[in-house]
Amino acid sequence: MNILKNLIFIITAIFIFSCSNKKEQVHFHEFKEHAWDADEVISIPLQIDDTSKTYEINGVIKYNSLFSFSNLSFNISILSPSGSSRFKSLNLNMKEKKDSIAEKNNLEMPFSVYKTIRFNENGTWILNMTHQMPVDINNGLENLEIRFKSI
Repeated sequence: MNILKNLIFIITAIFIFSCSNKKEQVHFHEFKEHAWDADEVISIPLQIDDTSKTYEINGVIKYNSLFSFSNLSFNISILSPSGSSRFKSLNLNMKEKKDSIAEKNNLEMPFSVYKTIRFNENGTWILNMTHQMPVDINNGLENLEIRFKSI
């Protein structure tokens, strides 16, 4: 009887662990000298191992009080291993205090790239980001974090 209870416990634990084991890929980009030049492309690899899953992509931009723009507009393209692409534009209201999280003199602006997205082929996809501001961003940016996981 003890063996049966232990076996049921082990099977249940394996089932719970396997259902909650959603690998999250986290990528960081440090802005050198707190700047993002207009021609700088931020490239982030996304590894797709299962095309039957749905994924989400979220980000956080960390910046400080020297960031002088009220908005940050940028384009995102996702390139497949075979060369097809998806394109999206985002515009963040950087002075919107209710969305940003203050930590000392640094601010964080969370944003969603895709709440749900599916991929049609396995392999390494590339997420490219370029800002669409009228000039180079020379001050205030700390880093960018992109989180990618199956849901």
